[in-house]
Amino acid sequence: MRSYHQRDCWRNRAFNSSSVIGNCANARLQTNSRPTVKQRLAALRMLFDWMAVGQAMASNPAHAVRGPKHTPKKGKTPVLTPAEAGELLDAIEIESVVGLRDRTLIAMMIYSH
Repeated sequence: MRSYHQRDCWRNRAFNSSSVIGNCANARLQTNSRPTVKQRLAALRMLFDWMAVGQAMASNPAHAVRGPKHTPKKGKTPVLTPAEAGELLDAIEIESVVGLRDRTLIAMMIYSH
């Protein structure tokens, strides 16, 4: 169990201010992508939540800090061309029930978007 002095030291640290955490997040945007900054900020929020619940800190300073807005407009997953999709489906053996099942599932994944 932590002594009162150890817990009090955490409360008096510089990162006990949400403005400091917000400024750090803004500085990170200069070198990192928005999703990276958002993910790291979420990790900090979880850490400070854990510390606040364990009474190592009086409150969570990262609670009020919002990450940068990021809404992906285009996915990064490559899409098969129709020729590639046909090759993939033709490569599956259809003589067995398992082959028919696999071909059906893959066809559904290819042609539903």
